[in-house]
Amino acid sequence: VAFSKLHLVRILILQSNNLSKVNLFQAEAELDKAKCTLNDLMRIPRIALDCQNDNRKNILAKNAFKYSENDKRAAFIVLLQSLDVIGLLEIAKLQIQPTGTCTFPVESELALRECITFFSEPKFQKLLRFPDVRNEYLSSLRHLVNILSDYFQNEIQNSLFDELENKVTNIEDKLKKKS
Repeated sequence: VAFSKLHLVRILILQSNNLSKVNLFQAEAELDKAKCTLNDLMRIPRIALDCQNDNRKNILAKNAFKYSENDKRAAFIVLLQSLDVIGLLEIAKLQIQPTGTCTFPVESELALRECITFFSEPKFQKLLRFPDVRNEYLSSLRHLVNILSDYFQNEIQNSLFDELENKVTNIEDKLKKKS
């Protein structure tokens, strides 16, 4: 289900891109639908990965359901791809804004910071030992860094970006040594 919703979000972004040349209002509506679908979709892997402790406890108490390691692996991949798509969605939104409107992709930065924190959490480190998960993780990190690199414009932002990029490079080095 989650992979299908993720594919739907990508299609909505693509439709918005095509519509932006013809009807800006409709293009924005498609991006809003994509954002809602993405937010809904991200709940699924977060529950499986126990990222939302309160909700997870309620679900466990009611259903006594336990996720297998393969379920968690798939959920983590969906979550990583979702964080990556946040960047695509935000760039699409920025591209249809009127010229001269200069905004910063805050959600992309938050997605990158969330990806970075995964590396320090034991439950995610356990999943990063799998090559498919590790590759998806590294891909998401690098893609989000590349998105943000175009938007850091002043000295303070550049130092923040350098800090984030250094963390990502450090994580990449550590993961490459493990593989």
